[in-house]
Amino acid sequence: MGDEIKKCTGCGADVVWVRMQKSGKWMILDAKAKQMVRLVENDQTRAMGGGPLAEVVKVYESHWVTCPVADKFRGKEG
Repeated sequence: MGDEIKKCTGCGADVVWVRMQKSGKWMILDAKAKQMVRLVENDQTRAMGGGPLAEVVKVYESHWVTCPVADKFRGKEG
């Protein structure tokens, strides 16, 4: 991901701060990516009568979801 890994001041987990493209606000993410499957359907797959294609993508989860002490920090930004 290229961003500097930091520690959550609440739980000590590895996190990264990223700026959201549209809003410009900062968001805290767990530093370790998860692999998930993304379904891709387009006109070509529908025309051939097939179902959606799948691809494996890396995703980063919001640290607000996984941090056990997130409620202590709500409303603050990096």
